[in-house]
Amino acid sequence: MMASREGEMLDLVYGAAFEPDQWVKVMERLADHIGGEGGAMSRLNMQDGDGAVVLSRLDPAVLPKYFDHFATRNPLSNVEDAHAYMRDWTPKIITDEDWMPKADLVRSEYYNDFLVPQDIHSTVMIRLGSEGMNISVISLTRSRRKDQFSGEDLAFARWIHPHMVRSFALGRKFVEQKRFGSDLIGAIDRSDHGVFVLEADGLVRFANRAADALVREGGPLRLVGGQLTASHPDAARGLGALVRAAATPGSSPRRGGSMPIPCPNRRRPLSLTVAPLAPERISVFETRASAIVWVTDLEAGLAPPEQKLRALFGLTQAETRVALALFEGATPKEAAEQMQVSFHTVRAQLARVFDKTGVNRQAELIRLMMRTAGAGPD
Repeated sequence: MMASREGEMLDLVYGAAFEPDQWVKVMERLADHIGGEGGAMSRLNMQDGDGAVVLSRLDPAVLPKYFDHFATRNPLSNVEDAHAYMRDWTPKIITDEDWMPKADLVRSEYYNDFLVPQDIHSTVMIRLGSEGMNISVISLTRSRRKDQFSGEDLAFARWIHPHMVRSFALGRKFVEQKRFGSDLIGAIDRSDHGVFVLEADGLVRFANRAADALVREGGPLRLVGGQLTASHPDAARGLGALVRAAATPGSSPRRGGSMPIPCPNRRRPLSLTVAPLAPERISVFETRASAIVWVTDLEAGLAPPEQKLRALFGLTQAETRVALALFEGATPKEAAEQMQVSFHTVRAQLARVFDKTGVNRQAELIRLMMRTAGAGPD
């Protein structure tokens, strides 16, 4: 019977990684196993108290009351120094009595005006994971009719807890990939431009390869505690303001913008553009409203791939070499010298390039090739 119970619970927990709504069933079944009654799965920001909650066997009508008033009065979640708290935060299981003396909790406004009307006396908090200043926790409750959660009650919870932590972490990765789509992620990852997806506090939800390269080795952009910022203080403030304007839920309207990021020992800055990115839905599992950040290195070489030009326009190898030479700034005469052919040969090849690409002038060809260079992966 015990093996059957454990196997059923494992199936539920790991199934929730791919079906987030199944966490409600996980809470219900775990509450039954440990003598709990209701449950709440929350994702809360320890700095500003913002977040989202999914309930199990509790009245959803209490949520507005909680976030409007009691979130700032909850002694089980409020801390004096949020940054210090997050440095020591680890996924573990604690009861309200592990957190604070029961007598102090019972005297609080939160207990008397929020918990008692819901017939809640005791709480066990099962930590699942953290990101930046956000924590994700499942809280299971008991009424006064039962004793406080004990070590014996929590034995099953402590056994299943590592599996819940793994499932939750796997589920976050799966949701992010599903949100963008694997094909789109592949294309973005191969882009020469750095692409980040950030929450309003700068927490990085996604970064392509070029973005990862930009934040390595203490460059003009860097990560601090998983949050994107700039090395230059003024640029850091500007970037933070742009991201908040684009990603803060409820901003009216959410808007983007552009700015330069100064680069020491370089003539040109990085060009950075921020735009709002709407979430699929708000929950404790998926991300909140976020922003996409597009970073371009203005000094990086930009050249359309030879194979792409030949495939798109049917150019021969010689015609492609002429087109690429012009794109790099050479004149037809200089291109002839580079390729060690006559000027008349280059002019004939250029005429055929114009004909195949549908342009009439060298400037039009360059603009076409610039669009081709930014059109995506080879």
